[in-house]
Amino acid sequence: MEENVNSQRQEIPQPAAEDLPTEERAAIPDSDKTDSAFLEVKFNKELKKLSLEEATTYAQKGMKFDLLATELETLKALSAAKGVSLPEFVKGLEAADREKRLGELTEKCSGDTALAERLLSAERGEPADDTAELLAEFPNLTRDTVPESVKTAANLKGTGLLFEYLLYEHRQRVAAAEEKSRDKAAREGSLGSMSFGSSESLADAEFIKGIWEE
Repeated sequence: MEENVNSQRQEIPQPAAEDLPTEERAAIPDSDKTDSAFLEVKFNKELKKLSLEEATTYAQKGMKFDLLATELETLKALSAAKGVSLPEFVKGLEAADREKRLGELTEKCSGDTALAERLLSAERGEPADDTAELLAEFPNLTRDTVPESVKTAANLKGTGLLFEYLLYEHRQRVAAAEEKSRDKAAREGSLGSMSFGSSESLADAEFIKGIWEE
């Protein structure tokens, strides 16, 4: 009897994971849900495996590149004519465009370059550049002559260039005053050690002192 029952048993087919309710699918281990489908592509002399999602994204980018290929070739030709690389050429275009817009804003700001710089940075979503404010206060400076220590301190501490340069100038003055004080102390020490036994040696000492204090 038992043999007849066993022979009549049929294996019930298991539903595929994608046919299961959401709750049951969530309970399936990740290892069982892994999609083994991928594409192998060669890029920059290296084989890479891309998932179907990654391959789709790159394919869409490639289709867009085909649309821009003509413009890219034009830019390459223009940069070659200028004798510069394509990145340098593009950077030059960006700088020229920025300079042009800055000139327009400066004119609208009645020549206030610092204000125009701030407006341009805000307009383009750039980090605020307070170099113009510093240069306005110290016309003898240029962007290239601002001490690197000042730029580094402003970046690290998040303070303005003007504040850091004022602090730099203060420290320079203090250092110069301390150096002058040390020199004066050294001169006075040298004079004190001289013998003033005669009017001749006293005159010599006064003469030397006069030269040092000039």
